Amino acid sequence: MGMEPGEEITWRKAGPRRLVMAVALLCGVVLLVQWTPSAPTTAVARPDGGCPGAWLLPEEGEIGQTKQATLCLVNGERARRGLSVLVEDPALEEAAIEHSIDMARRDYFEHNTPEGVQPWMRIAKTGYRASLVGENLAWGEREKGTAGNALQLWLDSPGHRRNMLDPRYSQIGIGIVFDAPDPNSHGAPAAVFTTTFGSAAYTTE
Repeated sequence: MGMEPGEEITWRKAGPRRLVMAVALLCGVVLLVQWTPSAPTTAVARPDGGCPGAWLLPEEGEIGQTKQATLCLVNGERARRGLSVLVEDPALEEAAIEHSIDMARRDYFEHNTPEGVQPWMRIAKTGYRASLVGENLAWGEREKGTAGNALQLWLDSPGHRRNMLDPRYSQIGIGIVFDAPDPNSHGAPAAVFTTTFGSAAYTTE
């Protein structure tokens, strides 16, 4: 499905528990995905694409394992398409971590903060200097809160996929917290993902 800048698309299924994903390209494209997760499970056994920790549930392991699995999965998809892999950048990571923490702490799930601070503003505040930046968000409960599931959903959504596989990006920051940014969450183990993208080749200086 093609989209024009500013278009918003939402998929919904009934149910009290949900996984919502969003991506904002700085040209203004925003996608929202919402549906009901499956019944609780204690383990998820699926191919991991050679990335250990890809299907760790939010209550299992360390956040560091899920972070490294996310990086491995994203770079695996890029490498399969002949694209350069993304290198972690401390400033982008700082912006990603702070946004995930803020969303979980204040129970919102948006690219803009309640005060209206936009992604590029948050990223620039860390000292990162580039005119080309982007951001993907995801959160989910139980098996929907795994790195593997987040990646698959990004791949299945044209806008998310385009952002993640943009050949102009060369750097990434990943911020994950094991919490839910939703006051209506039923207390199930959850994870919030923020991935920020940038490229030093597109600087503001």
